[in-house]
Amino acid sequence: MRIDGKQLVQCINFCLDLSMDGRLTDQQQSEALALAKRLRGSLMNLLTAEFPKDSVAVKEATEKLKSANEMLKQTKEQIDKFANTVAAVNEVLSKLDGLLSIVGKFL
Repeated sequence: MRIDGKQLVQCINFCLDLSMDGRLTDQQQSEALALAKRLRGSLMNLLTAEFPKDSVAVKEATEKLKSANEMLKQTKEQIDKFANTVAAVNEVLSKLDGLLSIVGKFL
């Protein structure tokens, strides 16, 4: 039995994406990069490892990987949603500024 390499690669990719996302703080990006590097190190060692058939530890690790991937996906979606919300509020502010400039002309 082997670890689910596809899930592990997906987790690494999510972390790498977050490490390069300029919407996160420098510390958050650094933490995401550190996680990606540790996961990549595990990948290199685990891809060739063979575990006993029906290994509970491998099954548990695979479930944890799936869960982590879902959480990382949701985190990215939340960051995207927040960025879209900020853009929408900026658009409202732009419209309000336009209204204020019209009012200023009449005063």
